[in-house]
Amino acid sequence: MVRANGEKFWCAVSGQVINPENPTEGSIWLYEDVTHQRQNEERLTRLASSDILTGLPNRGVFKDRLEHAIHKAQRQNGRLAVFFLDLDHFKHINDSLGHKAGDILLCEVARRIRSCVRDSDTVARLGGDEFTVMLEDIHSAQYVGKVAEKILSTTLCRICWITLK
Repeated sequence: MVRANGEKFWCAVSGQVINPENPTEGSIWLYEDVTHQRQNEERLTRLASSDILTGLPNRGVFKDRLEHAIHKAQRQNGRLAVFFLDLDHFKHINDSLGHKAGDILLCEVARRIRSCVRDSDTVARLGGDEFTVMLEDIHSAQYVGKVAEKILSTTLCRICWITLK
C-alpha cells in the first residue's frame, strides 16, 4: 500500500461484514503495517542462503543450483563445468595479519572471481577459503580453460575443475 506521503509499505488486510444477514449494511476493514515483519523475513532468507561475509551464495544454495544445473544439462544434452577454488596459504594470512585482514582478502577474492564469469554463472563460498564456480551452457573446453586462467590471473587461488557432460 501507499501512505499519504507517498511512502510504500507492506500491509496485512482483513475484513468483516457488519451484518452477515445483510452485507449491504457495510463492512469493517483492518489494515496492519507489516513492513518490519516482511523486512525481517527477507533478512532471514538472505542470511539462510548467502555467505554473511562475501554475500555470495552459500554451500546449500550452491548444492541446489548444481543439482538443478545437472538435471537441466541432462535434459538438454548440454554441458556445465564446476571449479573448486582454494586460497593458497590463507591460514598464514589469518595468523600473521589477523582475521580482519583475512576477511578483507576473502571479500576481494569473491569480487574478483565474480568479475571473471557471466552474470548467469554461480560463484559460491563453501566456507573458510573455499569457493566454487559453476559455468552452465558451455560449448567448449577451451572456454572453460580461459575462464580458469582468468580466475587464476586475478586471484590467489588454486583451481580444480571438471566438466560434466
